[in-house]
Amino acid sequence: EMLTDDDLLCATRAIVHCSLAVTADLLAHLGEIDARQLYLGRAFPSMFAFCVSELGFSEDVAYNRIAVARLGRRLPSVLDSVRAGQVHLTGLRILAPHLTEDNLEPTLAEAAGKKRCEIEALVARLSPQASVPPSIRKLPERAPALANAEEESAPPLLAFTEAAEVEASFPA
Repeated sequence: EMLTDDDLLCATRAIVHCSLAVTADLLAHLGEIDARQLYLGRAFPSMFAFCVSELGFSEDVAYNRIAVARLGRRLPSVLDSVRAGQVHLTGLRILAPHLTEDNLEPTLAEAAGKKRCEIEALVARLSPQASVPPSIRKLPERAPALANAEEESAPPLLAFTEAAEVEASFPA
């Protein structure tokens, strides 16, 4: 059956909504598997290895989901943010080390609907890093033979004069 453009877009939004709910539930389960260390009973040395080999996640998907699942165990309302589609998993992973119970709600509200680079800027404001002090270092000396060869092959330098001097040298 052929859907109209509007019906296709509406159905796609409904599927995304369902997907977000499933993702939130999956994260809750992953967090519990991690907390119970059930991956050890399956002969996996880590939750990451379990997710990649047992569940078939790619490495980046496993990394993001594990990080957000752990965040969800520490701060359960994060999973509500996932379920509502407010902040994407990559954004939550970036925010995870900086979120506390005190800053959770305002930070999630500020991160809602933001792109990765915007969330990175938010993190920079949350946890500013000290600037690297300027440093001066001595450059290594050039080998004398190399320096002479470069000088000989360099084009001649041209001298520039003031425009008034150039004009004065031409007869009127």
